[in-house]
Formats: sequence, structure tokens, C-alpha cells
Amino acid sequence: IAFGVTTTITSAGIKDYQVRNARITVGSDIQATAPATLGIGYAENISSVEGVAEVSPMVKAEWVEWSYAGRYTHGHVYAVDPKTFLDVAYLDPGLAKGGRLRNFLEKMEEDESYALVSLHVYKEMGIKPGQNITVTFVNAKNPSETIESSFIVVGVVRGFPGTSLSRDEDALIVRLDRYNETLWNLYERRMELSFLVKVEYGYDVEEVANALREDENLYYVESFEERVEDIAKDPTATAVLTFLDFEYAYTVAAATAGLAVSSVLNIHTRVYEIGVLRARGASRRQFLKALFGESLTIIIVSTLVGLLTGVATARGILNLFAWLSPIRPRLLATPKLFYLVLGALASLVTSTLLPAWLYARRTVVETVRFR
Repeated sequence: IAFGVTTTITSAGIKDYQVRNARITVGSDIQATAPATLGIGYAENISSVEGVAEVSPMVKAEWVEWSYAGRYTHGHVYAVDPKTFLDVAYLDPGLAKGGRLRNFLEKMEEDESYALVSLHVYKEMGIKPGQNITVTFVNAKNPSETIESSFIVVGVVRGFPGTSLSRDEDALIVRLDRYNETLWNLYERRMELSFLVKVEYGYDVEEVANALREDENLYYVESFEERVEDIAKDPTATAVLTFLDFEYAYTVAAATAGLAVSSVLNIHTRVYEIGVLRARGASRRQFLKALFGESLTIIIVSTLVGLLTGVATARGILNLFAWLSPIRPRLLATPKLFYLVLGALASLVTSTLLPAWLYARRTVVETVRFR
């Protein structure tokens, strides 16, 4: 039972984890990437494509040099428009520390000096929410060219929609208008322009993505659905998940067979005792109730132990996947888990009742002579 619970929960958790990570990386239904020279105003051109509901521009300056309090790092700077980003981006509840990412972004709408920092910056540089910080941004080609900007930190993120930010990377998320004013010229040659696209209800996401690919100004377009399909095509991942999906049927059969054998042996060693009780007036019904009462206790205790052990083991396995990922896998109680437990209980009860009933059919003389 423990093994069945482990495989069932692990399978569901891995699938959910893969889908969530894919959606976080893409950021929305679709992400379109373009050169910075195109300008954020190109969002209007993308909005005119049939099936596009809303677009949110996003600037990525990755692996650029900046420092705080004398501590230098090659990290990322992301810039978004909080207002449109809130409507378009996939805001997984596990992306923020100490609150919800949605609340942090809503706070950023209030003032252009508000910013978010990554979990690694929070841990390594000691930058905390509510703190005023002055960051020095450095031009990699000309280190003497620097820009100092002050921000107020409003939250800490483990990851960020539309990026592949991991737990051990430094990142600063600022408002797009503030970035345009201070950093656009500094990082123009090192940055990438992305557009997160939300597809209108009723339109096929892949068809809209293909329509965007016809735009020669966009050099890369990826949809969330396509990324999930690519994961599903991975033969290694597919084989493991298929094994986990079907393993629960084996565990039910194994648990049933094991308890059935134990029940038969238990009754077999007590046949003479059963015969004496029957000879002293005990009915078949009383005999069945006595044996089933013992077996039911075993079934209930073993099922509870199996559930607890299986959940604990599944949690341990799933946590291995959260080493660098911005989110942690979730423990999911799926219908398959319910079928597993229900099927195990039903088969275990049957495996104890059936041997008891077969022995109860014997006459008193047959059971006493058995000794």
C-alpha cells in the first residue's frame, strides 16, 4: 500500500510540477521574443493579430554586472509594466516569499521606485522587503560607465513568469518606465525584448502562435502548450511516468495476495480451535465475525501506516526536484489515489472473508479431525 501511494502521488506531483514550470518559463499563453531595437511599442502590432487578447512587454537584461553595498554580481535585470503584466502573466502562488506575487506587483503599480529582488539576493546580499537600496549598474564594455539608481524593495521572488530564473541566481525586477529612463541605453546591446501574449477565449493557442511566427520581426515564438508537448515527448520522462501510472495496480494485487496468504495460514493453524468452538455451540456467523474482526484491525492499521509512509516517501522524492526550480512540487490527492485506497480496502476485505467463509463451510467433525 505504501509503495502504491508513493508511486501514485509522485506521478501526479511530477506531472503537475512539469506543467507549472513550463507555464512559468513561457510566462503566459505565448511568449514572443524580439530584438531590443524593435521597441516596446511593438506590442500594438502584436495586439492586432487575430486571437490576441492582451500583450505585456518585458525587458530582459541577463548576466549583466551590478552591485549593492560593494558586492558585485553578474545577475539579471527584468523590467515589466505591472498593470498589463498582472492581466497577462501566469502568477503561480509558489513564486513569491512571504506573500503572493500578485500583491507585490499591485504594490509596484503605486510607485516607479518600487522593485522586487530574487531569493538569492535576499539571502546573499541581505536585502529585505521595505528596505531602501542604491544599486550601481555597470557597463560591461566600459566599466567606468556606471549608473546609480535607488529602489524600495517590496517583495522577494523565487522565480518570475516569462524567465528561467532559478533559486541560485541574482535578479532585480523593476518597473518598465523606470528601466526606460535609466538603464535602456546602458544595457541596450545586452538585453532582449519579450512580449507575453494572452490568447482570447475560444481561440486555439497554437494557431495564434503560428500567426505570430509569420511576423519576421519576431525571431522566436513559443506557446505554453508546445512546451508541455515537448516535455511529453521526452522518452525517459514518459517511460518513468508510465511505470508510475500503472504500478498502483500491481501494488493492490500484491497487498491482496499477501494478506490472503496470511489469512489462510492464520485460519489453517486454528482449524482445531474453530472446530471445538463450533462443537460447543458457536455458529458459523460468530466464527466469521471473530476472524473478520481480527483481520479488519490488521487492514485498518496497515492501510493507515501505508498511507502515511507513502505520503512521506512521495514528499521526499518530489522535494528532490525542487533543488534549483523556483517552485516546489505539490502533493496532490488525485482520483487515482482514491481508487487505489478504495480498491486495496475492498480487495483486502475480500481476501480475509473468502478463506474464512470456505473454512466455515466445513462440518464440525471435519474441523476437529483436522488435528
